[in-house]
Amino acid sequence: GGGEGGLSLTHGGKSLEELDELNEAPLNMDDVDEDMVAEMVKQYNFGGGKDEPLGPDGKPKTRKQVMEEIIAKSKAYKALKQKQKEDDEAATAALDEEFRQLSRQKALAGLVKPPGFNKGVKVKADNADDLAYDVAARELAFESKGAAGDRTLTAEELAERERQRLEKLERERLKRMRGEGGDDDEEDGQ
Repeated sequence: GGGEGGLSLTHGGKSLEELDELNEAPLNMDDVDEDMVAEMVKQYNFGGGKDEPLGPDGKPKTRKQVMEEIIAKSKAYKALKQKQKEDDEAATAALDEEFRQLSRQKALAGLVKPPGFNKGVKVKADNADDLAYDVAARELAFESKGAAGDRTLTAEELAERERQRLEKLERERLKRMRGEGGDDDEEDGQ
């Protein structure tokens, strides 16, 4: 029953309690990956009933059929991922074994620095060209670096400096015209 005054919800003329699809146990969502969930959401929420997947009998698939299909796809995807992982592990093991064989045969000895190799030991140049290169490299290494200078001024800063310079020159010209011989500080205060 409906519980409240004998009213019950229906769909397609059937009571919702009677519909098998809605009374099914919830799915175990651990078997479904994100792509499958996205596909399911698209089909059920945004499909609007159009382009519903059809079963083998030509009728639209039931929710149970769709979910079984999604779970089967998910399991196939997981099996594929597992096979790829096993293949990767096998390839890594094969490469490790090849490396061990090369190490045992000392095939990589030329690429590895020998024990006791000292970076600080200096080797004398054999010919004049090598000696000249060594001298030039040392000179460049010890050459003094350029010191930081004043930063380059922007166009606005240059214009402001020029304006200030011209104002000062104009004040000095006006002083000379008036015959004043006072300090610049007195004029700047006005």
